[in-house]
Amino acid sequence: MKKLLIATLLLIGANLAAQIQNPQSNNLSDLQFYIRTNNPSHNAAEGSRYLTDDFLPARINGIQNTQLVRFNVADNIVEVKKSTNEIMALSFTEGYTITIQDGSSRVYQTHSYTDKDGKRQTTFFELLYQEGNFKLFLKENIKFTPAKAAKSGYEPAKPAKFTRGNDTFYISGLESDNKMLTLLPKKRKDFVQIFGEHATVMEKKIKADKLDLKNEDELTILFKAYFKLL
Repeated sequence: MKKLLIATLLLIGANLAAQIQNPQSNNLSDLQFYIRTNNPSHNAAEGSRYLTDDFLPARINGIQNTQLVRFNVADNIVEVKKSTNEIMALSFTEGYTITIQDGSSRVYQTHSYTDKDGKRQTTFFELLYQEGNFKLFLKENIKFTPAKAAKSGYEPAKPAKFTRGNDTFYISGLESDNKMLTLLPKKRKDFVQIFGEHATVMEKKIKADKLDLKNEDELTILFKAYFKLL
């Protein structure tokens, strides 16, 4: 078994100090944790850095015991709550599948992708649809706006804040040699090119059914229709 990384994790959000502890004999011993400190500039910001502020019950990589998890978008952390004052952060050096156990059965997976600056990053995505090797993912985004000092008596200071950004969608499995997720284009003329020889047919369906390429349910309908053509 790989040696577990043990360290101290300081999470300042909501004034909560937490330590990463060795999970010892429980079923978390097969997971890896790491040191990660929240960005200090985020601490006093208005709004939320989380997909949900509350910890949600979940199963991680099929481990039988249910864990409490929370997705910290701003600091790119999957937090695992062990006790009131103990929070652990999953290391992205391993791949994880996290199934939410609140009745929704939502599934999140960690994957690599290329960000807007062309850099390779790893984060968590919600799995929306799967057909064979193909997967459709949702990346929910939270935008951080730094605090702005007052320039004059007519322009008051503005506090730092978090706001929900536009969702982005990624796919994998259409190109078997590409191990990283591919960002779905926003423009329809670029989007339909992922369907190759079926691009014209799929574009007609988008127009006929007035499908919204920014809507996760309608994207799922579109990909289901595509796989019926194969």
